[in-house]
Amino acid sequence: MSLAADQSTIPKTPPGTLHLLPSENPWPAPASVSLPPVVILSLNSITKCQRLRISVLDSSFNPPTKAHLALASLPPPPSSSPKGEADEYTSSLLLFSITNVEKKLKPTDPSPEQRIHLISLLLPHLPPNTAIGLINEPTFVGKSRVIHEYIATHHLAPSHENVPSTAHQSKPELTFIIGTDTLTRFFDPRYYTSTEGGMDRAFSRFFQDEGSVLVSARRGGEAEREVERRVLERPEVERWAKQGKVVLMGTGGEDWVGMSSTKVREAVKADDWKEVERLVVPEIAAYIKEQQLYKA
Repeated sequence: MSLAADQSTIPKTPPGTLHLLPSENPWPAPASVSLPPVVILSLNSITKCQRLRISVLDSSFNPPTKAHLALASLPPPPSSSPKGEADEYTSSLLLFSITNVEKKLKPTDPSPEQRIHLISLLLPHLPPNTAIGLINEPTFVGKSRVIHEYIATHHLAPSHENVPSTAHQSKPELTFIIGTDTLTRFFDPRYYTSTEGGMDRAFSRFFQDEGSVLVSARRGGEAEREVERRVLERPEVERWAKQGKVVLMGTGGEDWVGMSSTKVREAVKADDWKEVERLVVPEIAAYIKEQQLYKA
């Protein structure tokens, strides 16, 4: 899918909502499930064949890099794969936050329309049942709730007559793929001062009630390892880590570890297109050059 960078690509996304951009695939139904024509299947009908396991990569994508591509392609953590279940996601979501807890747009950043187009250029490199979502919700606890509500609202309907009433009814499992900095913010009490029931109740809803998982991709060196250790040793985090709800993946030595959106922007400003092409897929490099992004 390639989206034109015009005003029509930015639908209104009120606070507490998720909007999916148009797609050829019936997200979040697994691509392997054969859907009856002209019928909107209920979530129960979809999960008759396969439990929904959705990877969610939330980022500012400024711009999307090969590191984003690698993270979006990660398999589920072994601890979250029940015995006998395929070790793969049924669908994926690239999530672009209209609001963000700490990151704000700079005057030299691409417009939201251009940002969405850049994200769309990753899709040919990802599995077919990958969607782009716009969300207006600052915290991951809130994002989990909004995504679950979206799926329930848009994909729950009376079962089709050809679908047995015994269809499996388990909730989708959302796996949020994050970095060390986001892992630290997620467990920071200051983001839960206005949350009903406080931080502990928010974690119970996220990990237990909704069944969501956090996967933190290791990046950097020993300083990052120490931050990870300190976070995971905290009592309010350790209980969920022991249940496989907070998982560290990678060694910190993968090829994509040294890639970042910041390095792309710096390379563009330095007119180092060889470095830009090392960090992003060819379509994104071409679009950055064509639109003269990050030059200011």
